[in-house]
Amino acid sequence: MDLTLPLLGDVMTEGTVARWLQPDGAIVEAGSPLYEVETDKVTMTVDSPVDGRVQWLVTEGDTVPVGAVVARLDEVGAPAVARAAEGHTAAERVDVRATPAARAAARRLGVDLRQIANGRRIREADVLNHVPASAKVAGVALSGRRKLIAERMRSSLLRTAQVTESMEVDMVDALRLREQFRALVVEERIPGVTDLVIRAVVLALREHPVFNATFADERLRVHAEVHMGVAVDTEDGLLVPVVRDVNGMDLLTLAWRTREAVDRARTNNVMPEDVNGGTFTVTSLGALGVDFFTPIINPPQVAILGIGRITERKTMYLSLSFDHQVVDGAPAARFLQSIKRYLELPVALVAQIDR
Repeated sequence: MDLTLPLLGDVMTEGTVARWLQPDGAIVEAGSPLYEVETDKVTMTVDSPVDGRVQWLVTEGDTVPVGAVVARLDEVGAPAVARAAEGHTAAERVDVRATPAARAAARRLGVDLRQIANGRRIREADVLNHVPASAKVAGVALSGRRKLIAERMRSSLLRTAQVTESMEVDMVDALRLREQFRALVVEERIPGVTDLVIRAVVLALREHPVFNATFADERLRVHAEVHMGVAVDTEDGLLVPVVRDVNGMDLLTLAWRTREAVDRARTNNVMPEDVNGGTFTVTSLGALGVDFFTPIINPPQVAILGIGRITERKTMYLSLSFDHQVVDGAPAARFLQSIKRYLELPVALVAQIDR
């Protein structure tokens, strides 16, 4: 039985076999974890569909197209499966917690992960820091999710005509609204700055729906529902979980659902459906002290909003990147003005206003 690389997302074209979880030639039961597949969005474990003896056809770290055969399962008798299951615990190898990117780097550089085990999950940076400077002179090739993210970013720039506009926002009243919530709700339910911005974006998209759209095959599709992607910095790289139907949520519900999505991303507890289908994306570097930047659109979406830091004057820059194939600079500026207006008049973020 041939095992092919599964399709894990609507725009996925390839994936990396990040790690084999069974030795080549091992006898496995149906449902046993076989390997980890890594895309630019998510890392997933693929289980064996049937009993059998597994034969690797690709090596760890190989990137292959969706549908490519990565392994073969040869049928074996029930007694052999039972014996293999009995001996599994005794033969189980001592393992080290590490990200797929760290494992790929360790293979390239000949690093034994057990030598740098530090009680937490090893990251790629830990592996690179362990390698002597002389060994790094030749450079390190990108692999795994980092390679896929790089390819996706290059593809975004090739497929879109990206333009970025920035606008300063007075956040005094919005921050005062956050403080008022402290008297009403528990700490973990208080909306953060990103939540306030997302709510303002939702309201602004009602006035400027062309930004809640996808553009593919020369066709623009404007969406009625807002499925908000939220960029998250994780140990394995950038993930963008999607919070669905945010246009139907009040501010507190939106904040709660966004926090759940971010927590799942940071613990690598996401499924393919959690990172696909977004119609607009927000990303923030404010916590790292960045004022404004150029966020890269996540195709087939047509826009992404970057959030900068809150300054000492309680102002903040928003940076909107948009596809000039779809929309011009003046409508983009008016969209930014709408977001700015809602943040500077934050009663709109919590009120039900009929016009």
